[in-house]
Amino acid sequence: MWTVDELVDKAIQESNASPNEMVQVSSNEANKVVKTAMDKFIEGNPRVWWLSLKTETLNVSAEDSPEYLKRYWPPGEKHCYFIPENETDTLRVFEATLEGIIKVLKNSIFYEYYLVGKQFNWLIIETDHNELLIAKDKKDATNAGEMPT
Repeated sequence: MWTVDELVDKAIQESNASPNEMVQVSSNEANKVVKTAMDKFIEGNPRVWWLSLKTETLNVSAEDSPEYLKRYWPPGEKHCYFIPENETDTLRVFEATLEGIIKVLKNSIFYEYYLVGKQFNWLIIETDHNELLIAKDKKDATNAGEMPT
């Protein structure tokens, strides 16, 4: 059986995502990104983030093609942090473009993941319940776009 980390590596390789579209950050930076995102959006240390969100979310049904993410991507954002959920204490973090994320997800079987704005002002989660949860920081709505309705 494949681990999520192996699935992600395989999908990145098969998608031909360029380093500009998807690049893994150092483990030190990954730890900082995860801690900052969790401090901003998550209560405690749940097994998966969506179990303990601090903020209100817009919940929509996930679709078969990751192209639908374009509808919820904040305007003006070029890169975000892509964090595949591997249910371990150490999450891998990638700096990614929307195009890179879509390429990788098209070449993946399902796993939960988090997309976090580089300013930590928005969060998108795809859950194993086929839901997309979208949250933004109410205190810092700059460049976060409008919450879709």
